[in-house]
Amino acid sequence: MLRKFLQSMLDEAVQNIGVAVRRKYTQGLHIAIAATKKDVQVAISRDKVYPSEKEWQTVLQQFPYFVPPKTGFVKFVDGQKRFALRGKLPRRENVVQQLPFEKTEKGMS
Repeated sequence: MLRKFLQSMLDEAVQNIGVAVRRKYTQGLHIAIAATKKDVQVAISRDKVYPSEKEWQTVLQQFPYFVPPKTGFVKFVDGQKRFALRGKLPRRENVVQQLPFEKTEKGMS
């Protein structure tokens, strides 16, 4: 459910470069996504407390394409006076997910 929610927001953000797409998710979590030509900026926020690092990791894990799991964030208070975490992600076309290469005896000749 979160992945589809994020995909919809990302699609809209990519179609409107530089314009932040903001939506309220569940249990008071707000998500904002803005695409630039170089990256995708993501922010998650709450009204009275900062979102947890676990919530940030969940958003990264459910993002519509692979993003580095250790993507950092900065804390700030947004324009609506919400406590937020914000980070920059690479654009989908700039992501190269490297999978481990496994040698097997069967595959070797």
